[in-house]
Amino acid sequence: MESALPSKILSPSGPTDISAFTSAKVLGLYFSASWCGLCKEITPKLVSMYEEVNKPETQFHVLFVSGDEGQADFEAYYKTMPFFAVPLDDDVIEQLAKTYKVASMPTLVLIDKTGKVIKDKAHNYIQNHTSKTWKEVFNSWKALYP
Repeated sequence: MESALPSKILSPSGPTDISAFTSAKVLGLYFSASWCGLCKEITPKLVSMYEEVNKPETQFHVLFVSGDEGQADFEAYYKTMPFFAVPLDDDVIEQLAKTYKVASMPTLVLIDKTGKVIKDKAHNYIQNHTSKTWKEVFNSWKALYP
């Protein structure tokens, strides 16, 4: 299923290859958009989790898949994230949404290096985060990986 993932993606420092994303143990596809109210609540929490669990070593990568309509909205929203991203003009965005059965935003799907779903609706753990620390949530996800 890895062919569903784009070969070229963006990083905060510029264009890169998909292998940069797939190098971590836990991989998330984050379907989100700047116009989505709930996304604006969850994105900062996901950023906090990402930053916390990746100290001192990187174990978690997120690939942002935008639902924005325009490049300016995409760029402004993406600047708030330390994640990788699918370029907004890449036709694979629609295919990813179909492949991973994205019905609404935000959606966070945990996948393995081949693109196989490990956990869908992982965004619910971010949204309803109260009793567990970010590391506890992340470790429960990491335990799902072989």
